[in-house]
Amino acid sequence: MAAKEIINNAAKHSDAEQVLLEFYVEQDKLCIKIADDGKGINDAEQSKGNGLKNITDRMTYVGAEYSCLTGAFGTSYTLKTKIAKR
Repeated sequence: MAAKEIINNAAKHSDAEQVLLEFYVEQDKLCIKIADDGKGINDAEQSKGNGLKNITDRMTYVGAEYSCLTGAFGTSYTLKTKIAKR
């Protein structure tokens, strides 16, 4: 759901021309990187809605790692969660 919210935010708010979605495995973690070439996130946008708060809450709830870099270059998120072993 966090990845869905990030993609939705990029489509609605970033004015991006491109969005990169990358999946990879790093040690025992599934990693998802989502990056756009949009206008970045400013403080006023962050306070308007619940989207970014929901992302943080969801990642915390499942014990996953989450990072976000934003600026004039666009926005890049990295989500990491442990892979369940059988």
